[in-house]
Amino acid sequence: MELKPIILTQLSPEELGEIIRKVIREEREPARSLTLIEACEYLGITRKTFYNWQANGLIDPLPSKTGRRYYSIESLKKLRP
Repeated sequence: MELKPIILTQLSPEELGEIIRKVIREEREPARSLTLIEACEYLGITRKTFYNWQANGLIDPLPSKTGRRYYSIESLKKLRP
């Protein structure tokens, strides 16, 4: 899909309003993955506890091309007290 630049003066007020609503909706969506520190804060646990849970197979990182570990919120919800 190729992105095309938009000249705002060429849009109708309805089209401009739809673009603004879409941007606002996307900004309000919660993140789908968290870093290790964010995941610890979300669960209310220490990093040591998080590492123990990961070693015991309770938490699995998401696949990543960069090598950084991210964790899905859906999998963390199961462990949230």
